[in-house]
Amino acid sequence: MPDLQPPLFVCGCDAAKLDAVHEYLNEEFPQCVFKDLHAPTRLMQAGVEPLHGEHHVVSIECPNIHYAVLLEESLQYPVEALRPRLREWNVAQVIRASRIAIVSKDGADTL
Repeated sequence: MPDLQPPLFVCGCDAAKLDAVHEYLNEEFPQCVFKDLHAPTRLMQAGVEPLHGEHHVVSIECPNIHYAVLLEESLQYPVEALRPRLREWNVAQVIRASRIAIVSKDGADTL
């Protein structure tokens, strides 16, 4: 019988940058559970699906679910600059206010 399970999606995002995002979120939302995910990609090149989409999503569960949607451009900053930028952009405050923060290269905003 064929295996009906879809293959696991491998995230190609920079792990060190995602660690920096998790560290920031953990400071702001202690004792919450974080899960990383991607929406299905819309484009394929030469029939090969890219390793990551146009954004990376971190769900924050404690007990309600909140989301930080990191547009690919927001992850272009160097690792050492990422946490200070997240703090400067008040990402946690946006998440608390609207439950979803869209993070671009210029800051955080609501949906």
